Amino acid sequence: MTAVRISSLSATVSLGALLAFSCAAFAADVTLQNVKLNSPNGKSTAELRKVVVTGTNLTRDEVSKLFTVTTSKEDRLAITSKMKADLFSIPEAVITKNDGTGRITISGIAITGIDAGKFAKAAIGGITGGGETKKGGGQFSLKSGPITLSDGDLSAGLAAVKKGDITEGTWQFGKFTWAGLEISVPEKSRGKIHNHTFKLGSIEAETKYEGKVPTTSVGVFKDMTFIPAPASKAGQGMAAFGYKQVTIGMTVKGAYDPKTKSYKLTDYTIHGNDTAVLSLSGTFGNIDKAAFTGDKRQRMGALMAGDIDDVTIKVVNNGLINKGIAFFARMKGAQPDAIKAQWANMAGGMLPMFLGGDAGAMQSATSVSTFIKDPKNLTIKASGKAGPLPFMSFVGIKNPMQLFSKLKIEVVANK
Repeated sequence: MTAVRISSLSATVSLGALLAFSCAAFAADVTLQNVKLNSPNGKSTAELRKVVVTGTNLTRDEVSKLFTVTTSKEDRLAITSKMKADLFSIPEAVITKNDGTGRITISGIAITGIDAGKFAKAAIGGITGGGETKKGGGQFSLKSGPITLSDGDLSAGLAAVKKGDITEGTWQFGKFTWAGLEISVPEKSRGKIHNHTFKLGSIEAETKYEGKVPTTSVGVFKDMTFIPAPASKAGQGMAAFGYKQVTIGMTVKGAYDPKTKSYKLTDYTIHGNDTAVLSLSGTFGNIDKAAFTGDKRQRMGALMAGDIDDVTIKVVNNGLINKGIAFFARMKGAQPDAIKAQWANMAGGMLPMFLGGDAGAMQSATSVSTFIKDPKNLTIKASGKAGPLPFMSFVGIKNPMQLFSKLKIEVVANK
């Protein structure tokens, strides 16, 4: 009995060692040095000083094919779709225009946990560069902070690409972050080159899933800024309107319940500290989960079967409307208060007709007139007069009167 036990133990250890060796043999590490890729039109070159792939099921030849311009799209998709790897890394990629007029450097490219179209995390450490937009067109510059993307599933999308229609697939991502961007773009205006600046503070977005169905989504966009060159047409136009630059942010929040087939948009807001705040929220029903997981035909069918329970729009004036009225008044050679009075009277006279002419329409028109005279905030809530309004009911509508006849509209000003 003792001998049998020893033999069994030895066999178990030997089998385990064999399995471990086999797994190691099929999990290779591949490193490519000084990879160069020329664009199809021959105008630019990408130089990758090193490509590192660890713990992969790909052969060296297959990894090389991913960076060979003569590799067919079909072969490239096949390799990408089956690829598994612990890490795919390109420490630095340099893209240059072959005529020497531009250069962009992408650093810290890394993808971890790759598994047949899925990945745990993809990251770019930063992007810098610049160059000439076109001959005599001025210089552009670009600087980006780190970008990360987590919990990605591209398998359905890659399968759709193989079939020749990218819109047939769905693409699943968990969390996305972008820590800053600044771009300077030239424009030829009034016979001179002027550079406009675009800035992004940050983006943070996250979607959570039940299987393939997205259930909650949150996105925050901070400090998106446009700074025009003061002497340019854009700069002078904005200055006439009362702005040297414009900075806005955006928030998006929504939730889908597969059991009740309802989607609630709790917040979709664009806000500017010295401009305005525009918010949208609403509840949408009878939306099957196929709207998020099906093919193109199934997604469209599920959406068209849905309906609108209610939609609310809110505008908060932080100075934009006052500046707009003042600008229009100067163009007309009138006083701002006179323009307000004129527009308020027009709203009071015309809106009831468009909204159906009942007591609710009169109240809504009065609220709009109040807002025009003293623009603080305005809230508009719409819902179907006969209950939830099917998306299909919008098909065939040729004028606003047809739409308004189906809606119950409530408008409140300065509350």
